[in-house]
Amino acid sequence: MKFRKILFVLLILQVLFTLGMKFLSYFGDDSPELQTHILKYFTQSDIEKGIEYGRRGFFVRIVSQIIDFIILGLFVFTSLANRIENYLEKITNNRYYAVVVLFFLVFSLIEFILSIPFQFYFGYILEHQFGFSKMTFIAWVIYTAKSALVGVGFGVLIALAAAFTLKTFQKTWKYLLPIGSLSLSLIFSILYPILITPIFYDYKPIEE
Repeated sequence: MKFRKILFVLLILQVLFTLGMKFLSYFGDDSPELQTHILKYFTQSDIEKGIEYGRRGFFVRIVSQIIDFIILGLFVFTSLANRIENYLEKITNNRYYAVVVLFFLVFSLIEFILSIPFQFYFGYILEHQFGFSKMTFIAWVIYTAKSALVGVGFGVLIALAAAFTLKTFQKTWKYLLPIGSLSLSLIFSILYPILITPIFYDYKPIEE
């Protein structure tokens, strides 16, 4: 129970920090020094358009973030996760890694379904309104599907690696997981433009 209380406090702090940063981003910095520096590279029209783009759908973003926190909270602080785990154990004959994979897929599916309206608004409607995208609706659907599949693929591998660490190194997992997470982040940042970006975009030389 004490551990859950710590997690709950950390979750609340994360919510407050995230919302606070978003509100700071909304109001921005209108100091004369910054404006003068920005005007060296952008016109006043560009700046106003950028501010409008950043503020459009601000409260929709807040709602989206809150929903993400609610989903995470339901899985961590209610019996929902236990019920799903018990059901998966029954249908898999208590196969540890099968339960881990299916649990991750269930969580990802719920999160993806709830995020679709927000992805459509920010990734398609808003981008077209400001002229930042010429992607057709079908192309956007394909792009979103690719993103989901790539995310799930890597997520399953990471979940399995974490499950293996928790099961095999029961005394030292608390040290191994942060080290592994940091190492994966570094490796992924290097491999992303090589392996992932070409899935979504075509590279070609820039014209003179």
